[in-house]
Amino acid sequence: IKEIKLPPIKKDPYPKALKKEAASRILDTVFNYPYQERFSKFLRYRNHAILATMLLAGLRKSELLQLKLTEVDMELGTLRVHGKGDKKRLVPMSSSLKLSLCPVLK
Repeated sequence: IKEIKLPPIKKDPYPKALKKEAASRILDTVFNYPYQERFSKFLRYRNHAILATMLLAGLRKSELLQLKLTEVDMELGTLRVHGKGDKKRLVPMSSSLKLSLCPVLK
């Protein structure tokens, strides 16, 4: 029996998607976190916008870090993203992402 080799177990090559409830809990936690009084409003909206952009637009961390203000088009509701291998793509924004970005971009 020790000589019998088992076939290799194939792993799923794709990461598991975050459930909508889990994403909502993350965004609620970030928004309701007890920030220091002095910076609370700025940090609350900034951190919520960062995580909302990643979760609601599907951006990678590296794509978010490279995103410039000029690449956010609120009128058209799009983000111009520089992805892996310097590939560029246009990502649509949902209405909830627009609402999250509005306080930060004003």
